[in-house]
Amino acid sequence: MGHAIGANFVAFTPPEAVDAAWRTMRGLLHELMPVLYDKKDLDRQRVLAVDRLGMPEESPLLSISGVVVLGPRRGLTSPRDVARLARKALSGGAGKGGALLRA
Repeated sequence: MGHAIGANFVAFTPPEAVDAAWRTMRGLLHELMPVLYDKKDLDRQRVLAVDRLGMPEESPLLSISGVVVLGPRRGLTSPRDVARLARKALSGGAGKGGALLRA
């Protein structure tokens, strides 16, 4: 696991383990949601809060997106190359809504 940028992280796994890793990460997030949020926030799928200036603010719940990058097919030679391609795919909205995109 490595940090890409901002709230984006990169996990490295053999291609044959991608689907199992994805299921595990999604399952863990699903289990943590009731711990991270109260029932009202979960029901409305948003967090209502007050920002540092005292203004009301809404934020979405934590979500997970995934992008699979296969090195040999892309000519990638280092973890940095993989992270760069994954970051590019995620910044374009790939994998939003909990989907797993194969880039």
